[in-house]
Formats: sequence, C-alpha cells, structure tokens
Amino acid sequence: MHSSYWWGTSLGDLLFKGYSINSVAGLVMTCLGLASLAVLFEAMKVVQATTKQGLHVTSLGDSCPNECSPLLGAANIRRRRDKRCVDRDSSGSDRTWALLCQTGLYLFQDTLGYLLMLCVMTYNGYFTVAVSLGAGLGYLVFGPALIEIGFNSASKICGACTGRVGNHLRKNILGTPDQGSNPDFSVAGNP
Repeated sequence: MHSSYWWGTSLGDLLFKGYSINSVAGLVMTCLGLASLAVLFEAMKVVQATTKQGLHVTSLGDSCPNECSPLLGAANIRRRRDKRCVDRDSSGSDRTWALLCQTGLYLFQDTLGYLLMLCVMTYNGYFTVAVSLGAGLGYLVFGPALIEIGFNSASKICGACTGRVGNHLRKNILGTPDQGSNPDFSVAGNP
C-alpha cells in the first residue's frame, strides 16, 4: 500500500481478490471503467433529484406555505388538495413504493461513491485522473439538468405564491427571458 501518489501500472489486486492489474491494457480498461462509473454517479444525482421532486410535489399538493404555516412537517402544510394527491394519500402504497425506490437509488449511488473513493485512495495517479475526468464529463452532461430540476422543483412548490421570484431567478441565473414578471421587483441585490 502506497502512502503517496504514484504512477505505476502494476497494482496487483484492486478492491476484490482476483481482480489484478498487471499490464498497461488492464490499467487503461480499468481507468475507462472508473471514468464511466464517475459519469454514472453524476447521472444518478439527476435521477435522484427527479425522484425527490416528484415525491415532494406529491406530498405538498398545491398548497402554499405562508407566515402561518408550520416550519416542520410537510404534511401539516397541506391546505388545499387536488384529486390526484388525495388518491395517492388515501392508498399510501404509491408513496411507500416511491420512498422504497428512492432509498434503493440512494443506496446504489452511495455504494458507487464509496467504490470510486476507494479506487482513488489507492493513490494511483491514473485512477485519480480517470475518476476526476469522468466526474467532470458527467457534470458537463448532467449538471444543467440538475440545475433545471432544482428551479422547477422550487417553482412547483411555491409557484402560486412567489411566481415572480422564479422568473427573476431564471432570468438572472440561467439567462433565460423573464416572462410576465413585475419590473419593480428585485431579488437579493439585483435591481
């Protein structure tokens, strides 16, 4: 076990007994696999955010939090319910299934992250570069989708109350046109 970074091609066993890397071809294929797993890790963030978005919107319904709403307990915020939300709440099985799927996705992403971390902790420079480049490529491909999911989630939850905030954030951060908002309204130092 090395205690500093090294650039060797003969690693011996990696993570599992029997998975030995003793050639340049084996090292290159392992690096490509690690980069692919890092891209998958970034993609899992988008999948998880999409799952959470659907779960939170379903749990909140179309209610609008205000100064009288409790700070804790999303179930207490629900004042107005649409029929779809009532149907899902009455059975409870859809929400339980969604939570189980979300937990499974979380466990998969968490395990994948630990495996990537353990590969980097071999202190092999090639592995570190492969994982970093894979994560960078994954963020390049999936990062804008993750940002858009965050904005859509916020606008769905609080859109009825603060529609103008979403439009101004979209204009100032994403650079997309501001549609129908009040020109006198400003967001946190943006006149």
